[in-house]
Amino acid sequence: MTTLEGHNSRHVRGRIMKILKLNYPQQTGDRLIADILIDAQYTITPAEVETHLIYLREKGYIAIEEAECLGVSRKLAKLLPKGIDLIEGNIPPDVGVDLDG
Repeated sequence: MTTLEGHNSRHVRGRIMKILKLNYPQQTGDRLIADILIDAQYTITPAEVETHLIYLREKGYIAIEEAECLGVSRKLAKLLPKGIDLIEGNIPPDVGVDLDG
């Protein structure tokens, strides 16, 4: 991964966290997250969004739940208290999540 790719990934993860904060305490679907990022001029695929969601889950910032309706499967992400603390600056910054962009 180049430095530019790494910076972009950190920025995308920060943007995802902000999207989830707007909808807190409700869950947000992976497809809606992808659509919002695309509308904001990010070049991203649903698979890349899923990768970022998994990263954020593994860091303990979000929870992910699988939902299926009429044969369509979606991932629903929800911001956790640790994620809110990161956004609000109540815990040390995470170099993997750029919240300044």
